[in-house]
Amino acid sequence: MRLSALLPMLALTLGFLQPVTIASTITAGGIASGTNTISNADGENALQTQDYARAQQVFSNALASGKKDASEEGYLRMGLGEALLWQGSIDDAGKQFDKAKSLLKNADITMKARLLDDYAYLYQTQGKMDKAVDAMTDSMTIQQSNASNDPAAYIGAAFHLVNLLDRTGQLNKAEKIATEALAAQVAKYGSDSLMAANINDQLGIIYRKQGHQDQALKCFQSSLQSKLSRNAVGQNYTPQAYWDKVLFRFIEGSPNCLRKFIDGEQLEITTANGVTVGAAIVSKSTSFAKFAQINVKVRNETDKPIQFLPQPPVLVTLTPKVYFAHLIDPTKLAETVEKSGDKKAKWIRFWGENATQTMSSTMIGNGFGGGGFWGPGYGYGGGGWNNRNNSNMSFMTTQIPDYAAQARALQKAADVTESSQRTAENIRNSSLGATTVAPGQTIEGSLYYDVPNFKNGILDLPIGQATFEFEFPPR
Repeated sequence: MRLSALLPMLALTLGFLQPVTIASTITAGGIASGTNTISNADGENALQTQDYARAQQVFSNALASGKKDASEEGYLRMGLGEALLWQGSIDDAGKQFDKAKSLLKNADITMKARLLDDYAYLYQTQGKMDKAVDAMTDSMTIQQSNASNDPAAYIGAAFHLVNLLDRTGQLNKAEKIATEALAAQVAKYGSDSLMAANINDQLGIIYRKQGHQDQALKCFQSSLQSKLSRNAVGQNYTPQAYWDKVLFRFIEGSPNCLRKFIDGEQLEITTANGVTVGAAIVSKSTSFAKFAQINVKVRNETDKPIQFLPQPPVLVTLTPKVYFAHLIDPTKLAETVEKSGDKKAKWIRFWGENATQTMSSTMIGNGFGGGGFWGPGYGYGGGGWNNRNNSNMSFMTTQIPDYAAQARALQKAADVTESSQRTAENIRNSSLGATTVAPGQTIEGSLYYDVPNFKNGILDLPIGQATFEFEFPPR
């Protein structure tokens, strides 16, 4: 099974366990050789190591290298679609999957199950949850029929389906499938395997939603014990197979997680291996720029330095559909805010410096009206003389500078400029990036993404060899 990891383990929370590879079967205990002959080793390696840009290039080059039979072309288009999907190119991925489907009508069951798995991911990113469940159910049925030969493929498919069933409220069905998958995982790869820990997390969430708090806590404790034993947080980052990555998810009810309010912000807080990480949404779109701000706080209570963000953090929105957000360069964001403030201030000054007010004057006599130059009963309207009811009293209106309004406009323009500069300076001073957190040190700051009014999604923060994951709102 291939875990999606545009960020290392985000997909795990969504149930995004990528489909079984053609070249080999990835298990929680290692790699077992497969028997299928259609494979692009470079492309599969790039997918398995989460180098999706390279996978896209490899599969694209293979497709362009010459004429292929239907099965081979279908396989390559399926691999290309997976590379595109996990880079956020959802529509393009769907086109490749559709082409692969038409070419793989006579493919073996492994290929069909993998493509069904791909469609389940695709539908999930599009918010088509019923179709995702149907596709994943078909995929798992195929994998389950072949479980004696490839148990890891069955377990991975079951995990994805369980997550989909959980998110669509089908808790009893999800519990049954998760329990069976956990038993198969433990029997084949051991109770301390990472997949067993991940299934326990998911099963604990289901039990908690069902009101079985004791069973939920037992699952959470088992998962946590297994993950903490690896001390991944304290290890320096090196490229590794995704199935060896340790994910610490914020989960309500887990003994290492809590929520608290600090300065009006609700922080989701997770502790693992002596490191505490908190994250909170601060939707900070302003009149100067549109963006989502997430505040992060990290405390290192170990006796060794830890690596913070050795890989880029990633935010994925979940509603109304899955969107892989882009991290905004804080320097560029600050410049955008300042330029926007300057532009707004310029227009305020432009209109304000020409502000006028109307002044009226009256006089006795016909002036230019009342039978004068313009004839009886008419006057010089629009800033001139006017006759009132054919009497001898006339009035004149004129526009004169409104110095008070001009002063107010200049002050408003200055306030806008000051506000934009203050916002820009806060962005520069609070931005977080890759760093080392010394023993006993606390760092805090903000990450900025191109999703204004962000409310629902998942944030992954790589720390050392581990990933801390926060879902807003928490599950």
